[in-house]
Amino acid sequence: MLTTIQLTSGKAVFVHGIELSGTYSGLLEGIPTEKMNKSIIDSSIRRAQDLWLKTGNPTPAYLIEPVCASIIHKESDHHFLESVKRILLRGDRPGPILPPVRCIANLTAFPTAEQSLWTKLAVVWFQNLFFESTLQSVLQNALENIPWEANAKSFEP
Repeated sequence: MLTTIQLTSGKAVFVHGIELSGTYSGLLEGIPTEKMNKSIIDSSIRRAQDLWLKTGNPTPAYLIEPVCASIIHKESDHHFLESVKRILLRGDRPGPILPPVRCIANLTAFPTAEQSLWTKLAVVWFQNLFFESTLQSVLQNALENIPWEANAKSFEP
């Protein structure tokens, strides 16, 4: 266990693993598209479900909806305009920009009086760089409002 997070619901959850990566790692040129963003989010959810299979079954994954930014450009930016043309010709549309860091956390919680089994959940979120904050505060801020009871799954350790 790396740390414990206190949810606003009062439940304490244990962070067992964290994976961080660049949201657009591998994008050599161009701009994000709606299809690209959907693919990144979908593959992140699949990764979260499969990342920690020690408990036998895929882990349920919960996505914290990302707060995206608009693409800012100058009307005279030839490279930007060419990228938009290529995207439109492929039948896609320019998309908003997801935050630059993709995060996945593996979480578990103790059994409770109401539920006799452990529960687990993998959480996916996107955020800006956070080098000026502690990892504990980043995790607390990102995860404290997740709806645990509606999304976590029971398991036997």
